[in-house]
Amino acid sequence: MDANALILTLILAAGQPDVQQLGSPQFKVRVAAHERLTKSLDAHILAILIGERSDDAEIRCRCQQLASAWYRKHAETLVRQLVPQGWNQHPWIEPNLLPYGCGQHYLQLADKSGITFRGSPQYERWSEATRLYLVCLVANRQPTAEIIERFCEAEEAWRQLNNLPPHKGK
Repeated sequence: MDANALILTLILAAGQPDVQQLGSPQFKVRVAAHERLTKSLDAHILAILIGERSDDAEIRCRCQQLASAWYRKHAETLVRQLVPQGWNQHPWIEPNLLPYGCGQHYLQLADKSGITFRGSPQYERWSEATRLYLVCLVANRQPTAEIIERFCEAEEAWRQLNNLPPHKGK
């Protein structure tokens, strides 16, 4: 067993007893395990993610709740990792192109964020609205590939709207 496999095994083993106790027949034991895992999400996230695939419905449900809490907690950090390196601002999506007409909602949130927008008034607002939209997608556990696909679709829609040719990759 190589060092990485050993480390992964130790990490999983550390959280496994609490994850297994989420399925205890005793309610107090389940609640106590859930509270312990809530307080140490970062340390036990791998065991929690594995617990989401448990055959035990109680373990699976509680692990899904815990993993969702972890994603909400780390959404901002995960979004920063999605942005291409070297960009000083988030790429943006024109709010009218966001699905379900939610662009105006994110623009309103951007306006309430307390950020002072300088330069092009629309670009910075749209950039912040897009960042907030991304945080929401990540916090709700949308797969990265789907997020990127949404951005590609929005980019193509914007290009069509502005009579620009499609990206060369299409």
